[in-house]
Amino acid sequence: GGYGMMIAFADYSAEGLYNCLVSDNRLLYNNGAGIHTNASYHVVIQGNLIVGNSRFNTGVFSGIELNNTLDAVVTGNIAYDDQSPKTQAYGCKIDGSTDNCTIIANDFKDNINLKGVKLQ
Repeated sequence: GGYGMMIAFADYSAEGLYNCLVSDNRLLYNNGAGIHTNASYHVVIQGNLIVGNSRFNTGVFSGIELNNTLDAVVTGNIAYDDQSPKTQAYGCKIDGSTDNCTIIANDFKDNINLKGVKLQ
């Protein structure tokens, strides 16, 4: 498998996905990111447990990845890695043309990179 959950619009020439809610999931030990968004707008990611992802690509993927995403809210999530050695890069990575996002009240400790959130 790849991502635990992907919120992405396949036709990048179109306008994208709107008003998505990802709530109260357990995304554990996936090969890619726990949650990945791309070409998405008004996404709420809340109350998810995201553990030990990027299993076969150590340090490549994070628990939550926002890519080309606008107006997202990421709140109340727990994203960590309990493996030895750890494989999940960050609790949350923000990439591409992502803009106007609120990241608040999450627990992003105990990943490979202890900073928790990466802005790229």
